[in-house]
Amino acid sequence: MRKKIYLLEAALLLLLVACGQRGQYDAQFARIDSLADVRPELADSSLQTLAPAMDKTAKADTMHYALLRLKTDDKLYLNITDRCDLALRLVDYYGHHNKSLLPTALFYAGRVCADLGDAPQALEYYQKALDVQQGENMGGILHEQMGYIFYYQGFFTQALDHFKLSYQCRRASNDTIGSIYNLRDIANSYLQMQKLDSCEANLRKALSLVECIDNKELHANILSQLARLYNKKQMYVQARDIIMPLLENCTDSMNLSAYYSTAATAYSHLGNVDSTRMLCMKLMDVGNKYGRQFASKQLADISFSNHNVADALRYTKLYEQFTDSIHKADNAKAVTQMDAMYNYQLHVDEKHRIEKEKQRGEAIFSMAVFGLAALLLFVGYRYKAKINEAQSRYERLLLMEKENSLLRGDRSKAANPEHVVAGMDYFQTTNIWRRLQELQTSADTFSMKLTQEEWEELKSEINAAWPLFMDKLHSLYPNLNMRQLQVCLLTKIGLKPKLVAELVDLSEQGVGSLKRRLYEKAFNKSGGTKDFDSSILLI
Repeated sequence: MRKKIYLLEAALLLLLVACGQRGQYDAQFARIDSLADVRPELADSSLQTLAPAMDKTAKADTMHYALLRLKTDDKLYLNITDRCDLALRLVDYYGHHNKSLLPTALFYAGRVCADLGDAPQALEYYQKALDVQQGENMGGILHEQMGYIFYYQGFFTQALDHFKLSYQCRRASNDTIGSIYNLRDIANSYLQMQKLDSCEANLRKALSLVECIDNKELHANILSQLARLYNKKQMYVQARDIIMPLLENCTDSMNLSAYYSTAATAYSHLGNVDSTRMLCMKLMDVGNKYGRQFASKQLADISFSNHNVADALRYTKLYEQFTDSIHKADNAKAVTQMDAMYNYQLHVDEKHRIEKEKQRGEAIFSMAVFGLAALLLFVGYRYKAKINEAQSRYERLLLMEKENSLLRGDRSKAANPEHVVAGMDYFQTTNIWRRLQELQTSADTFSMKLTQEEWEELKSEINAAWPLFMDKLHSLYPNLNMRQLQVCLLTKIGLKPKLVAELVDLSEQGVGSLKRRLYEKAFNKSGGTKDFDSSILLI
């Protein structure tokens, strides 16, 4: 009798597990999933209705709800950069349960990383989603997102390859709208590569598709791209004839700046000064900073040609202001792109290394047991050598610190790093420290920048407070780029993470990710921001 009871309890447990895996809200979730693609606001409303029930349901339902919440918020263009931990939990959960949803979880993990500016990690998640997807269901969106990452980092050849693959997937699934956007992105990639004829061919192809559907907004989008191309090809009459009807019927404020800029460019080169002035005056009201920069330059030139010195000087000053603002943003973007290019190259090198090891492993696997055992021993030896190398580097750092302390005649510092406190006492008397304290208490985030001279002063005073700091830093963390060095300097003097992020033009999450990568490169093991901070403070 007792044995039957045990068997019954085991059966009930298995049944509960099965139910938990399946989820009782699957039908509702399927409907919400479909809504999120076309009417995300309705999906959001449905999710809010279900939210109270999620506290009392099975884990399968709570995880599915969290995945749909992430997808819907992304479709609503809400900020999802604070969902990194959630995205990782979803990937881990669906990697072990209900693997049909794993590609979607990987995709949104990639979206979070992309929004955080971690391009290599985003690409890795997208590639994993491609590897585990069933059929071509997500190929279009995955290759498209990978293309955007490469495009915005300036890798136009790689972007073009992914946009073409996305187009193939979209055409295979009869996704006409997605195919049109792919052709537009392919054309823009060719435009950036100065292949104007290829750009026009793809825009014409997109136009032939968009004419088959009733989508005026998309039709206007492609036509505006064609007008911009014609300006580039010095076909100003054709550009004018395309853009003016779009401008007259435009109801989308987001496109007004581009439309007015394109029209003003065409009229300017056609010598129509009055129309150019009228369009530029309008652009000063409705344009973005790039449109206003263009308009102020045009208006300054027109004023000079008309001998209107007062207006010419006024517009020239506005042009300089817009240009300075754009240059600051572009410089910050350039630093980010350089860091991303560096990290991407590391990602590519690591991927090649893994692929070579995989090929070597497959070849050795076909050999006898002795060959496999020899390979395992070799891999274990290499791993141990790397660990020993990292440990030796760390021990050399400690030894160097002890030797320097003894040379300064302060044997107590060799046992206890009181020099950290002494160095800080000195540093807090410097002008650059007072400048940083002003920034730390300032409410004006736009002023939270250091000039190149101030960065050099910071480095010099830190090395004065802690002699040989730079030598030891480069010994522990070789090949630092500019941003990584800045983070190390600011960490050394104990600035708050929020101010560090502002000074180096990163989010706090981005600074944390940078610290973790640096620590792992130095010590060949995973570590958090506190581990990195400790290694810097020790120097």
